[in-house]
Amino acid sequence: MTTLLPQPCIPSSLRRTGVQGRSPWTEEWQIFLRTTAERYPSLETHLISEHPWDNPEVTFTSIDGGSAPYLEWLSKTTANPSG
Repeated sequence: MTTLLPQPCIPSSLRRTGVQGRSPWTEEWQIFLRTTAERYPSLETHLISEHPWDNPEVTFTSIDGGSAPYLEWLSKTTANPSG
């Protein structure tokens, strides 16, 4: 991806080498981005349009629970700044 991610979102990543069925020198990155359900469609559009693959794996997982302080922080950190 050649452009920065749309804000706000919270990124983390995992890098694997030697992906099954591919050359041992192939690298694959798994990136976890946290944002609000409201902001997900624009994030998905951005990721797909900027990814070099024709059909990148872009999925979402809902967070249905967790510690109250973490969920409050997540909500504040990923809130839409314009509204």
